[in-house]
Parts: sequence; C-alpha cells; structure tokens
Amino acid sequence: DNDDNVCYAALGGTGTIHVLKTTDGGISWVNISNGLPQIAANSIILRTAPPRMIFLGTDLGVYQSTNDGANWVSFNTGLPLVEIYDMKYKQSAGILLAATHGRGCWTFDIGAITGVNPVAGVPEEFKLEQNYPNPFNPSTKIKFDIPKSSFVNITIYNELGKKVESIVNKQLQAGKYETEWNASNYPSGVYFYKLTAGNFTETQKMILLK
Repeated sequence: DNDDNVCYAALGGTGTIHVLKTTDGGISWVNISNGLPQIAANSIILRTAPPRMIFLGTDLGVYQSTNDGANWVSFNTGLPLVEIYDMKYKQSAGILLAATHGRGCWTFDIGAITGVNPVAGVPEEFKLEQNYPNPFNPSTKIKFDIPKSSFVNITIYNELGKKVESIVNKQLQAGKYETEWNASNYPSGVYFYKLTAGNFTETQKMILLK
C-alpha cells in the first residue's frame, strides 16, 4: 500500500522480515516489522486519515500499528484466529474488510476506535449540523463538515456555559464526519455543542430528556 511517496510492502514468506517501508520510491527499504511474530504476511492496508493506521493480514489474523510500524499489536477482537489472505478498506464508510481462509469475510468499524466516522463526500464549507435525535436519551449523533485538513474540536457545554466534555479533539482530513455523544452520566437539560476547526466556530443547542 502507499501514501504519495511513502510505500509499504508485506512479504508473504515465513522469514523474519514481514513489512518494509520506502520513502524514496523503492531505492531503499527499511524493515518495520518490530514486534511481529515470524509468520507469513499476506496483505497490508494503510489508513491515511487521522489517526493514521496500518493493518497487516497474516496467517494469525490481523495486526495493527498506529506509529508507522514502530510496533505492532494484535487486532483480532471478535475475529477468529485464522489466515487472512486479503483486506480492503472502505474510506467513505470507515470499514475494514478481512477475507479469511475458510471462515468467510469479516468487517470492522474503524469509527469504533477513532470515535469519528467518515461519511462519503468532500464538502465545500465548514458546517455543524443539528444533532439527531433531538431531544435524545441517552445518545445522540452529530454531523459536521470539514472542507480542508484542520485540527477539530467539538466540546459539550451545559446551559450555564460550563464545559462538560470534549468528544472530538484531533486532526482530520477534509470530509464529512459523524460522531456520537453518550450522555448517560449527565442529567436532563439543555446542552450546547461547539465545533472549532481552524478559525471556524459554530454552536448548536440540544436537549437531553430522560
């Protein structure tokens, strides 16, 4: 898999090197297999949207790196420990698909990790939509648009203007996104959620009704 001039290669053999990285178009390669077991690597997926992730399909399931291969961890929660022979990533839906040997195809919602799900399309302007449902109990979803790469913060405030919780606080690429707030630990009342992205800010009101 690749990201502009940076390329990654997974090796299918059973030697000690499984994943290589090049930043010069293949002239030289660096081993980034630290922490991986000595098993065959069959497929590799790069998720470029923050947080950046690499997924590796092996004979012992899926491994993940969130620091460009400095170390790897098993990523098999809910997945049988079987050979992964191919993987695909649906950027618009935020879904990782893993095809196994004899156990069918499995999916994982990356939004469950990041807390922010990408929605298809790139918007023309910043926008914070009304939450839905509203009123809600106890969870509600919030959609927002980011027309260019920005550091995004969404913070919840109570009706007195006191900060309650930050539900998004990360760098995001241009796109349409959706996140969720679970207010099960908070009392009924009026709340406000504020989007800050670069120089853009917008606030909406919502009602928690238990």
